[in-house]
Amino acid sequence: MNRSVVVAMTALILFTFGLVAHSEITVESPLGEVVVSCSVADLRDYGGEGNRDGLYVTRKYGFVISYPSGSGWELIDSPKIPEMHYEVPVFILSTQVIDGFRAHISVFVARLQDDMPISAYMDTSMLYLKNSGRTIVASRTDDATSSGYIESIGSEQGKEISTIQRLGIRNRTAYIVTANMLPGDATSAKTKKDLGDILNSFKFLR
Repeated sequence: MNRSVVVAMTALILFTFGLVAHSEITVESPLGEVVVSCSVADLRDYGGEGNRDGLYVTRKYGFVISYPSGSGWELIDSPKIPEMHYEVPVFILSTQVIDGFRAHISVFVARLQDDMPISAYMDTSMLYLKNSGRTIVASRTDDATSSGYIESIGSEQGKEISTIQRLGIRNRTAYIVTANMLPGDATSAKTKKDLGDILNSFKFLR
């Protein structure tokens, strides 16, 4: 076979494989390495839905997230939050109280009326954060998996709060997985690692 034909065919195969095998995007954050790309898992791999042994699986909202089982963390299912425009399936809170604050992770869910690219949703989210008085520290978008990352800092109830978010869109539903903590050394290294592990464990369910 002609050498140029072989080279062309090889290039085509590699290009096609590159489209299928999208590499996962990660960023460095105050929590360590955070995954930007939202992956999709199969509900059957988790033996059904519910909250058990540090694993929260919900078919209704279409995601799975894990947290350290045992002491140190508390999961609140469907918390009641006044004047909240998002659906809030779950809060995961540290049991350690520092200066009246508990580091925590929440999952917000918003049903979208129309298809929206993640880039547009990221722009809207960052504008909302800026209008709320927060400073955007870093952001990253992964168009291939409709995912994003936003790091911001701002004041809440007189305290400076560092916020790290993973965002994703699937089936006209937007997800914002948010980690909140006191900045710098006010939050222990272990709590930061736990927050990073919880944040990275989030996956869509098919």
